[in-house]
Amino acid sequence: MKLVAIIGVCPIVDDQLRAFPFIFAMTRNRTGRAAGMMAVPYLAAFYVTRVFLPAMLKCGSGRCVFVTSAASRLVWPGAAGYTAARRALCGLFEAVRGETAGTGVGATMVTFAKVRSDYWANNPGSEERVPKAQAAIPVLSVEQAARAILKGLEMDKEEVIEPTALRLFLTWNHWYPAASRKMMARLSLIGF
Repeated sequence: MKLVAIIGVCPIVDDQLRAFPFIFAMTRNRTGRAAGMMAVPYLAAFYVTRVFLPAMLKCGSGRCVFVTSAASRLVWPGAAGYTAARRALCGLFEAVRGETAGTGVGATMVTFAKVRSDYWANNPGSEERVPKAQAAIPVLSVEQAARAILKGLEMDKEEVIEPTALRLFLTWNHWYPAASRKMMARLSLIGF
């Protein structure tokens, strides 16, 4: 709460902190890395939301923005830790959305496929391990991702999924999960 006292209430809370590599095979991952993968993004988002949400509720306005990747819904081999951490973020969004209903405070879940950013340079080897299915989905620039978030906020949307091709993949995954898992496995790396 000291942070809120120092900087005031933040009308929009965004968890977008990235610090851990993109894909880790569960069998090759050290136990300590799992805690780190959950720390960012899930625990970071939880604690940031926990700091600002009480003041937002008191004001009766604001929005918590949770940004995740397609891995929160599309599963591929070798991404167990990454996928679980991103899926946990979706659960946090659902919980915050439920707990803030009727308070004037909202929640938005933003899901992107690949975004051209410093993430890839900061996590060597990650870009080469993106599933081949990504080739069918346009890569967003950081500016395009930011515009998508702002547009979603302006429209008071609870969910933002970009680009459009990702929405199609996720819809297909929702209605045909077994076929989606087979496709993602086939279009992923072998040898994990």
